[in-house]
Amino acid sequence: MKIIKDYRQKYNGIDRILDSVPEILDAFHDDLNDFGSKSGRESKFSSDQMLRMAVVKWVESEPYRKTIIRVTESDFLRNFCRIGFGEVPNFTLFCDAMKCIKPETWKDINDLLLQHAIDNDTISGTSLRLDSTVSESNIHYPTDAHLLWDGYRVLARLMTQAKKADWRLDCGNRFHTRKAKFLSSE
Repeated sequence: MKIIKDYRQKYNGIDRILDSVPEILDAFHDDLNDFGSKSGRESKFSSDQMLRMAVVKWVESEPYRKTIIRVTESDFLRNFCRIGFGEVPNFTLFCDAMKCIKPETWKDINDLLLQHAIDNDTISGTSLRLDSTVSESNIHYPTDAHLLWDGYRVLARLMTQAKKADWRLDCGNRFHTRKAKFLSSE
């Protein structure tokens, strides 16, 4: 099927880029050097595996837990992440590993990818294409009365929820929301 072919081509292209620009892995590895157990034993998972799992997380736009599930259940993603039939890290370990990566490292990786794209004539930087959609609409500018109504409505809702959660928070007041709404529209 075309959709599966496109999906695999996307990851195979990423795989080629990661293999042709080893500086990306070096930058990623430098931040993960101190990650691991206090006893000094080696981690079961390499920096390369963690980097590739981070790529899967970004490409699939999934949280850590769902990324781990996706990699665990897909032989193709297991091979992309170079895990094979081995154990997949749990999502907390993966999340902790990603916390070790500094924002400067992500910027360096982005710069390396940009330079790779320029070197391979993927992008030139001479033109920029923007897509936008503009549609006419009536704008309702907030007035003081509408802002007061919004504030009253939210406070009444929160106080009602608090009263339902704990009866001791009931101060015996009644909320006149219909009257407040009517007054705000005058």
